[in-house]
Amino acid sequence: MAESRSICIVPLVGSNYATWKIKCHMALMKNSLWKIVNGTETEPAGAEALTKFNSRKDRALAIIILSIDLTLLHLLWDPTNPVEVWKALSDQFLKKTWTNRLSLTRKLHSLKLNAVVGDNITEDDHVVYLLASLPESYDMLVTAFEANETVPSMNTVIERLVYEGRKRQERNPSSSTAEGAMAAKHHKNGPKCFFC
Repeated sequence: MAESRSICIVPLVGSNYATWKIKCHMALMKNSLWKIVNGTETEPAGAEALTKFNSRKDRALAIIILSIDLTLLHLLWDPTNPVEVWKALSDQFLKKTWTNRLSLTRKLHSLKLNAVVGDNITEDDHVVYLLASLPESYDMLVTAFEANETVPSMNTVIERLVYEGRKRQERNPSSSTAEGAMAAKHHKNGPKCFFC
């Protein structure tokens, strides 16, 4: 009995790459096409075998492309090879850059850590932790650091943070003093009455 159920894959929109990848991988495996996509099955020598292989390769490409949201198709230009499409998507959404590491670290810090795993913390880790712990008001500074290809040194980050802190204090010197806080609170009581 042939199985007539089709596989439903939620379209890739970018933020769901991890789950999309698993579902698409399974759909390709179910149709015996995964070995073509991962590159372990290559073009055979015979003409008839090559025709069958190309037909299967086209089906693999169709499964991948049809499970991608229209807004992301520009990333693939003119897709003809499922191996290249799979790699392009992986490169796009699984970049191993320190910017992605920073983003993931921010998510990690919002979770509760239950135990220490005993891994040594490098200077790069310190920089990433420091930048991830900054308040949202420092997002522009963090974005400037993210523009670099490499993780900046801790000294560079500290220098820039000190400079940024001084700049902010010069712009609004009373914001860090108790007098400034009291003055700000006093103004919040309402407008002064001029009828008396």
